[in-house]
Amino acid sequence: PKLTMAKSDLAVLIKPAHLLHQLRRLGAKLSATSEEPGLSAANLIDGNPFTIWHTEYTTRQPGLPHDLTVELPSETAVRAVTLSQRADKTLTGQVADVEILDGNGKSVVRTRVPENVSDHQIELPPGTRLKSFTLRVHASHKGAFASLGELDIH
Repeated sequence: PKLTMAKSDLAVLIKPAHLLHQLRRLGAKLSATSEEPGLSAANLIDGNPFTIWHTEYTTRQPGLPHDLTVELPSETAVRAVTLSQRADKTLTGQVADVEILDGNGKSVVRTRVPENVSDHQIELPPGTRLKSFTLRVHASHKGAFASLGELDIH
């Protein structure tokens, strides 16, 4: 063949049905405190790991932290939040230090996210039920921006 692909690259493109966008199936609404035109939070649940959410960088460059809020149609048991860094592996904006806040602004968990990771699960405390939550980006791997490729819940 003229083209070869690593198994890890193929895994980014093909996912088992049970891993495909619970947020989209539930009808979640995503919003962010900052979005670059054409790189909106809606890209995080479009099923394409190569489309991204990215904070503004052409007109304004708001500083950290950056908030990404998920509104669910009803209170839902959430075991974990799964996120994927940018599939193009550009470090600018890749989230590093993140915190998940419940709908009242109370911290549920804070953790470090590795560079270039896909399907990184952030486990929530047992019994966590959320109607909304905010992913707060306190630091990125490069720059004062934030970007992600995909986001989901389990």
